[in-house]
Parts: sequence; C-alpha cells; structure tokens
Amino acid sequence: MEMIDFFNIESVSDPQISPDGNRIIHVRNFKDIMTDRNLSNLWVVNFDGSENRALTTGNQNDFSSRWSHDGKRIIYKSNKDGSLQLYLRWMDSGSEKF
Repeated sequence: MEMIDFFNIESVSDPQISPDGNRIIHVRNFKDIMTDRNLSNLWVVNFDGSENRALTTGNQNDFSSRWSHDGKRIIYKSNKDGSLQLYLRWMDSGSEKF
C-alpha cells in the first residue's frame, strides 16, 4: 500500500434505520486528494442491501441524519452552502429546506 492509496479508501458510518425498518440512511466518508479534506455524503439502501443510492452529492460534509417519526422526512447537517446548517429533506420528492 502506498500513501496515495489512502485517498481511495471510503467508509460508512452512522447508520439510521427508518421507522418501518425498510431503509437505512448512512454516511459515505471519502477524501478529496486535491484539497486533502475529509468529505461525506448521505446514501440510502434498502434493508436487504438492494438499491444503494446517493441522497446527497458533492464536495461537502453531510452527516447526522435522523428520520422523522413517519419516515417521510429526514433532517441532517451539512456545510454545502458554506456554513454548517440543518436541512430538512422530503424522502418522496427530494425537496429540501434549511
């Protein structure tokens, strides 16, 4: 293993199971070699491991997601607009508020 390989390592953290138990949101942690920064996006996967897909994308830090009691929304922290803010995301449409 070489030092450059360190930037190709990704990890998963902070799994959050939906209220109905059918989906799991997790944080995908990765590194940006050009800026030497740790970054993260939110991903969702079905409980059986199928349909793993990104909820957020970009070179920012999205983390600490939590489901609403009915499973229709999540709240999470992100610095995608330049400063750390809370975001509310509707899971059916993908629309967001902060």
